[in-house]
Amino acid sequence: MKVLIITYFFPPLNSIASLRLYSWAKYFAEEGIDVTVLTPKKYKFENDLELPFNNFKVVEIPIPKPFKLISFGKLINFLNRKYQLGIYYKVRFPDETIRWVKPAFDFAKQNEWDVVISSALPYTVHEVAWKLKKNGNCKLWVADWRDLFSENPIFTGIPLFKNIEKNIEKKYNNEADLVITVSEGLKNYWVKTTNKPVKIIYNGFFEEDYQKNGNYNPSDVISIFYAGSFYKEWLIDYFFESLGYLREQGYDNFKLVVAGAFDIKEKVKNLRVPYEYKGFIKREEVIKLYFESDFLLFPLEQEKDLPNWKGILTGKIYEYLAVNLFTNKPIIIVGQTFDKERQEILEKSGCCIFLKNQQETINFFENYFKTKKVNINPNHEFIKFFSRKNQAQRLLGFIKEMLEWKKS
Repeated sequence: MKVLIITYFFPPLNSIASLRLYSWAKYFAEEGIDVTVLTPKKYKFENDLELPFNNFKVVEIPIPKPFKLISFGKLINFLNRKYQLGIYYKVRFPDETIRWVKPAFDFAKQNEWDVVISSALPYTVHEVAWKLKKNGNCKLWVADWRDLFSENPIFTGIPLFKNIEKNIEKKYNNEADLVITVSEGLKNYWVKTTNKPVKIIYNGFFEEDYQKNGNYNPSDVISIFYAGSFYKEWLIDYFFESLGYLREQGYDNFKLVVAGAFDIKEKVKNLRVPYEYKGFIKREEVIKLYFESDFLLFPLEQEKDLPNWKGILTGKIYEYLAVNLFTNKPIIIVGQTFDKERQEILEKSGCCIFLKNQQETINFFENYFKTKKVNINPNHEFIKFFSRKNQAQRLLGFIKEMLEWKKS
């Protein structure tokens, strides 16, 4: 089987999207499939992913520079920062990667492909795949939508272009043979845009990354670890206030350990909560800290109770679950969510402690400081379902079924 994967995001570019596409290339190649990844040229950054490209090919084609008399770059950046439009930002229409479509198509059309998989956003990767399908260069096209496009809840786009985006979605999804997405919440949207089957391929974790890190040496100081950013919209102040209260009551043998988020200092500086700031560190170091900590902190966003906000499953969920395949690591859930799918995954995992308010938080930690015991029972079978390898094999199974169906 000859497979072409078309994606903007791919290692060494550091993102959850890159890992999703890398996992398909990696595990498909391990099955003996001839895999080529077509992606824009990557440039070196300090936090690049360092992953091997074994048994599959990666073709990088630069995005052509625009012909322009006046640069609109500063204006576009200003508008995106101020209004979160997402234009020329790999999210909404229009996008600068439209210039990449022609050279990418010119390369890909030189071959015949059994399967083409394009993963948006940006939407332009689907344009390359659409052209290949129309040109007769592939037997099967799989269109992957990792996020919403015209109804993206975070990046508002330009209202004048909303109908254009809607038409783009229908154009691609009705030509693709199979549409895939990352969650039940997003599937509920995409099924309305096509008469083709829509399947869920979850994001997940590389199990082998966590097998290397099994060390946990308890210390006298209890550590609560979080890596990422803290957002003002999160209604989790009660958690920090609880920690401040506990310290005032004489419980001072704990600390927050934080990586990546500068604004943690603003959250805790007035509460006299001890913390250790690790700065921005590599993924391998983050995973190591998962194992070395006593608790992992997972704040739930108080997102709007609207359909477009359902199904946004952060990659941190899967990383935390992966740790619990190899050691019992309690995940402290603070805040609330309207997303039943997210809530269900956390509950079924068997490794989460839900602290919904200040009193629950104080009671839990007072008991833990006295007993040093916490009861969790990780559901290993459920957690393993989300391994990148299992999800890649599920996708491959869907593809083989579709190819067989096309033959009959």
